[in-house]
Amino acid sequence: KDMSAIETIQLSNIGMIEEPPADGDVTRFVYWADKSLKARTSTFSPSDPAYLTRRWLCAVETFVYGLAAKLPLIRHMMPVVINSDQSDNLFGPIVINDADVGTLYNLVLAYVAVSSSFREGQQSAGCWVTNIKSREILVSWCYFCMVHHNALHQFPLLGNYSVGLDYADLQHLVMNDMNARFTLNH
Repeated sequence: KDMSAIETIQLSNIGMIEEPPADGDVTRFVYWADKSLKARTSTFSPSDPAYLTRRWLCAVETFVYGLAAKLPLIRHMMPVVINSDQSDNLFGPIVINDADVGTLYNLVLAYVAVSSSFREGQQSAGCWVTNIKSREILVSWCYFCMVHHNALHQFPLLGNYSVGLDYADLQHLVMNDMNARFTLNH
């Protein structure tokens, strides 16, 4: 029998998505996210689709914020000439590997699409649209930071240049939960 069809029916029977993996593995999480997104939109699901959508969005946010929290704090790096042997000491350990960059990109695209659809639809009634958009921006920002951090490891000379984005510009975002505020200030 097709295991994914059985899992989808099981998930729809309980009316909610299963808990995401908590081990920080990007591939496993994206598999969960894809499976949960399909279960959320299943015609068999008797649950409130708005609840399942919010739960899915929150799970993705928590995962991305958790990865971003592993990044070292490098806000005002002085331009220095470094070689590749020094990059691990200066930039900290790699948070996502090269294979995970594309996988995480697809997750962020799915997140923004679902969030935008939720924000613009009637499901978001009662939710603060500014808060939803702020979360979209923060998830995208976290992804950018992880990719930039990965690039610093591959090309240490990149550390001598600044990027066109400034984290201080994010202070206008409206965040109503502790994880989002912590990530924003990290």
